Amino acid sequence: MAAIEHELNDYTLTFEYAHSKEEDYRSNALTAKVSREFNQKNTTVTAGVSHAFDKVLATDFTNIFEDEGKDTLDFSVGVSQILSRNTIFDFNFGYGYTEGYLADPYRRISQIQSFVIDTPFGPFPVMDTFDYAENRPDELHRFVAKASVRHYFQRADAALKASYRFYANIDRLEGHTFALKWIQQITPQVSATPYVRYYQQSSADYYYSTLTDSGINGSELNDGTSPHYSSDYRLSAFDAFTYGVRLAWEVRPELTLDLQLERYEMTGRDSETPDIFFPSANVVSVGVQWNF
Repeated sequence: MAAIEHELNDYTLTFEYAHSKEEDYRSNALTAKVSREFNQKNTTVTAGVSHAFDKVLATDFTNIFEDEGKDTLDFSVGVSQILSRNTIFDFNFGYGYTEGYLADPYRRISQIQSFVIDTPFGPFPVMDTFDYAENRPDELHRFVAKASVRHYFQRADAALKASYRFYANIDRLEGHTFALKWIQQITPQVSATPYVRYYQQSSADYYYSTLTDSGINGSELNDGTSPHYSSDYRLSAFDAFTYGVRLAWEVRPELTLDLQLERYEMTGRDSETPDIFFPSANVVSVGVQWNF
């Protein structure tokens, strides 16, 4: 990743380029942002646009036999307002559009089908289970809005951040995220940040845990045309609860070490998805930040 930032009169311009490559995925992304301060620097307005040119690469284990393209265009605008000496309010809105191959190239969906075979003794009904590649739409419109407030408590030498994020797309999937974070300065070099986050989501209109009794006949034509179906539990209706703590130590002004301990719990909100699909995890992360 490479980034360039330049100040021009009252504006700050930022340009970024990011590249990543994995065995089954390649991505190139360009981002441009502009921000300006108003109202004696108490108000900052930011706008940005990004375009990603991605490739889903075919392997021996994917549902695709040749590389597929995926393009993503995102627009965002945000306002940061200083409400008082110790309080800041932020609001951001974004719109994104993606087209191309949007399915999971590894995911398949099952269906129990019945058919009749002829035998020397007459017709005989048979039932069997078949697996098909999932088939998602080949375009996606999405919207996101986020509001947050940060307040610094001078006596405690700590800050509280509260936020709410709304997400929706044209597949009728809606998500709501509520988060609280307490940033406590223990010493000038050491801080502790406990946090909690709750997320609730409705299901996409093409989510099925199985195609059995869905009225849809599966096929291997995962080209984005209708009918659409996916058994990805991340498209189902569920709740997710996250809590943890991050410890940071500024060893030197240019060097910071951090340790993060996190617990993640996910539970389904429908009767058709088995509970075993929804994971829980303990996550430990160690980080180093070096500014030069």
